[in-house]
Amino acid sequence: MKRAVFHVAEFQVLNWKSEQPEILRDRIREAGIVGMGGAGYPTHEKIEKCLAYDPRTVLVNGVECEPGVSADETLIINYAEEILEGCAILERCLGTTGSHLAVGSRFVFNTFKELKKANTTLTVVEATPSSGEERALVQSVLGQHIDSDEFPANKGILVLNVATVFAIYEAVCKGYRPQDRIMTVNCIDVWVPLEEPIECIVGRSTQLTAGGCYTGRLADGQQLTQATLNAIESDRPPNPSPCIRCGWCTDVCPLKLPVEAIYASRENEDQWAQFAVDLHTCFECGACVEACPSQIQILDVIRQERSSLTHQNRAKEHARIANERFAERNRRLERLANQAAERRASREQSSRKW
Repeated sequence: MKRAVFHVAEFQVLNWKSEQPEILRDRIREAGIVGMGGAGYPTHEKIEKCLAYDPRTVLVNGVECEPGVSADETLIINYAEEILEGCAILERCLGTTGSHLAVGSRFVFNTFKELKKANTTLTVVEATPSSGEERALVQSVLGQHIDSDEFPANKGILVLNVATVFAIYEAVCKGYRPQDRIMTVNCIDVWVPLEEPIECIVGRSTQLTAGGCYTGRLADGQQLTQATLNAIESDRPPNPSPCIRCGWCTDVCPLKLPVEAIYASRENEDQWAQFAVDLHTCFECGACVEACPSQIQILDVIRQERSSLTHQNRAKEHARIANERFAERNRRLERLANQAAERRASREQSSRKW
């Protein structure tokens, strides 16, 4: 595939087989590599967290979950050797001797199988809306359960998207800082430069979506492309029909969240509060949007209300802190007044030298 950016090496090329692990980790930090599967968490910090645990495991996520998005699969097919070398670099960074690579189709599996290295275990995972979420992937590939309030990195499991692994390979072996990535642009996979206005990629449109059609967000044309963005759509689905209470969204939710009840309560703040845990548990896989016969963008509602609840909770916390400070101030003034009164009474009762 032809790349849209002409790359200039910003760093010295490293021989990762002989370099110390800390030098490799420093390169990842200097290159500013973040999780390119969507979260955008600094990769060097994720690696540092894993180093606190033993044993440590590298798990590379190549499972494409959303219909119509195939950027990761295209990257795998065209750059399989580089991704496998990136896996080996991560093994050296963590001081482990093996890694796991999960892919979403038998065709992609066969692409890797021809190049397979002895220390990389390949696994085919059924590509469902939830299978690419890192906790679900750990369960599928490693058989280890991670609670919803925990992260795999806190168990010594480093889960990274294939695009992140490819960026690590280029930073170490080519000296490149991430400047572009493969994105699915209106169902076609192309190299797209980063920090570029979206409308420069797809043209002007009133219905731009940053991300896939099911999990993406409405975007302004001037919004810049980011390393975490894997798709751009200029044809968002038309205005949805009213909810018919079919319950399909609840049926397909992999976390068994009451999606229909959450959506039905969207205009009642008191009812929203009871769904606070569910709102923050949702990892936005898009299964509910895909299943909805009315084409309702349910994730937009969940994101909006989650943000609203976050702001409300933050405001309540600020109010609580302010009330505590005010009460402490009153107690302090009362204490000072009592101390002054005690000193005055003591002086009045004391005998005078004259």
